Amino acid sequence: LMCHEDTQEVTACESLLADISKFRPGRNFPALVSDFKGETYFLCRFISPLPLPHGMHSEQLSLEQMMRRMARYVSMIPYQSDKISFAGMYDLWSNNAEFLSCLIGDDEEHALLLIAYFLQLNVPIVRLVFGESMESGEAVWVLSKSDESSVGTLWNPVNGRFFRITDPTVPLTSITCMADKSNIYYNTQTETHPNRVDWSINNWRKLWSGTKGDLPTIQPLEIQYTPPDNSLASREARKIEADIKLKIREWRPGYLTKYRTDVAAKMRDILEKIEHEEMCGNRITQEYAGRLLEPIRRKFPRHEIVGFPLHLPMTPIQNILDAVQSVELHKTINHRAEFAVAVSVRPYPAAVHSLWVYLAQFTPK
Repeated sequence: LMCHEDTQEVTACESLLADISKFRPGRNFPALVSDFKGETYFLCRFISPLPLPHGMHSEQLSLEQMMRRMARYVSMIPYQSDKISFAGMYDLWSNNAEFLSCLIGDDEEHALLLIAYFLQLNVPIVRLVFGESMESGEAVWVLSKSDESSVGTLWNPVNGRFFRITDPTVPLTSITCMADKSNIYYNTQTETHPNRVDWSINNWRKLWSGTKGDLPTIQPLEIQYTPPDNSLASREARKIEADIKLKIREWRPGYLTKYRTDVAAKMRDILEKIEHEEMCGNRITQEYAGRLLEPIRRKFPRHEIVGFPLHLPMTPIQNILDAVQSVELHKTINHRAEFAVAVSVRPYPAAVHSLWVYLAQFTPK
């Protein structure tokens, strides 16, 4: 692999990492990473602001709401580990243009794009956070803070969820490293859990002890985003809905499967309302989603209605069908049960899509 960094700096970096690895063995202390060309750089060079896609910025939203909006946008790009892409042999970092071109990547790519948007939004302090998660093992998240003394927020770039660093339910189980545009910070403290770590960078071991300034980035400074394609999104929604209906029939051998088409339009309206609220940075609870179903329940007072929306990544159809099947709504043995399926696909710039599937079962009381 070709390294583009100064030889003396690389040697000093390797010496530092060897030193702190002896002091805290078993911890992940990254510094140099390779891009898709096999060229190696200090990971700080991958951190850079990027203009938001056209139409994504809203003056009506607060900074916190805009951060949630962009976290959701990034999370809609499907996830795939480098261990799958490269048979577990390499951990390569793509830049933001490459990531948005192929529309698939692991947590590093998601985190780099999210931190790029946070920097563009002028979030006061943002850093990449390296550690381990109970959900995925090794993980890269994003930390945001209003100032060095404030309680920060940890963002999972893959699913868009976020947690205060004091939240005991945060899925991150350890934090070993942070990085921003100008430096890399290593956790040599005894504690690694986010709730117990001292987050003041004065108590972290820095790669560069002096003031180095921001490293020149290897990221593109701007990207030409393709505009949303509403026609394609409508076609995709119709096809996915037809495939789901066909599969539910196949999953219910020996039963007559009937679909209620008289409520599908209303269910799509519900999905569009949920999508709008989510993109305005509002958290949608199951209780709220249930209230949206009330007009349908009032229309069919003699039926027991069970229904809920699923938000899924726009992945190959088999993955979508597997997610629908895992809900097990089709497993009812009541011969009088009827079903309703509605699919909504909302297009966003760069061919990013938000996929919603609403499944409902109508059973006479």
